[in-house]
Amino acid sequence: MNHIYIEQKEFCTGCTACSNVCPQQCISFLEDEEGFLYPNVDESFCVECGKCKAVCPVKKERGDIPDENNIKVFACVNKDKKVLKESSSGGVFSLLAQKTIEKGGVVFGAAFNECWDVCHISITDSDEIFKFRGSKYVQSNMGDAFSSVKNFLNQGRQVLFSGTPCQIAGLNSYLGREYTNLVTCDFICTGVPSPKVFRAYRTHYERKFQEPILKISFRDKKYGWDAFSMVLCGTSKEYRKIRFFDPYIQAQYSHISLRPACYHCQFKKCNSNSDIKLADYWYVSQVHPEIAARDGVSLVIINGPKGQKLFDSVAPEMQIVESQIEHVYRTNASFAITAKEPVARKEYLQVVCHSNSSEDIVRWLEKHAKLSFKDKIVTRLRFFKHQMFTRK
Repeated sequence: MNHIYIEQKEFCTGCTACSNVCPQQCISFLEDEEGFLYPNVDESFCVECGKCKAVCPVKKERGDIPDENNIKVFACVNKDKKVLKESSSGGVFSLLAQKTIEKGGVVFGAAFNECWDVCHISITDSDEIFKFRGSKYVQSNMGDAFSSVKNFLNQGRQVLFSGTPCQIAGLNSYLGREYTNLVTCDFICTGVPSPKVFRAYRTHYERKFQEPILKISFRDKKYGWDAFSMVLCGTSKEYRKIRFFDPYIQAQYSHISLRPACYHCQFKKCNSNSDIKLADYWYVSQVHPEIAARDGVSLVIINGPKGQKLFDSVAPEMQIVESQIEHVYRTNASFAITAKEPVARKEYLQVVCHSNSSEDIVRWLEKHAKLSFKDKIVTRLRFFKHQMFTRK
């Protein structure tokens, strides 16, 4: 057998490089019982060329790892207060996207579709950049994004592609060579949660509201950047809980709802070879107290001249403080540390894999995320202290 075959799901990231490279277009992605997409080969059309196996970034030998001595690190804040407020952290990606489009380029990223599923799309109009703002705490459906990127690159268009580290590694493997007109941008990733669980969560609130969902935000900043809220809005009703108390956010932070491959990630640090890596600059006030932090600060890691050139072109529109790679290890553990599979995940899988009831899934999440009375008091006191401090 000379085609890709998933025997161990813990080593498939779902990047779609295999389906995009297939000359017969005989590889589709099907959702498993946990809600993640995996490749499926129609063997009646397969010619056993082996391209799908060869392109898999997990199976390929790792290329040169970036030298951390050549990496530049910055703390950045977008000066546009409106964009900053709408963004998850410091609003840097919107500036990168704007500059790319001004040059006649194309920007790829994760966005909600009309059904509130998260998919990778491309835009060429700056009025659509808002679709990429805000974190999407669910794995995106890539579709044919990689082949679309290649078509634009071969036309000579400038392309900015954003995604998870494994998606960037998949794109680089699929392209097979360096393109001077491509800039890749990923982020420090804890792991990607299940689309099935996300569907269950929003279905639960649609039924509770008895009206359609009109807005979803995983990172609403009403109470500040590092006390962000999960928000779902209907026409007249709203659900809002700060991250410490929202079951969906806590399921991700406790690593229960992640894709199996996330527990075996090969793309930590700068191993995806992205040109730019973004993240929240958590605890930035401990290392750079001179930068305003209430509405969000981006950690920006630049790897190479292409990323540096794009970053420099938007630098006048940001407050910037140069930082060090040592601070990244200190303030953002997910940069280097792979999520560990929690013991409670076995119980979680029993519910998620064997139930199509959104109520059963949400009920389990709520049970798991429920804090003890003592923890509730401590967490609320921390929250109120945080609010008083950030308003000074």
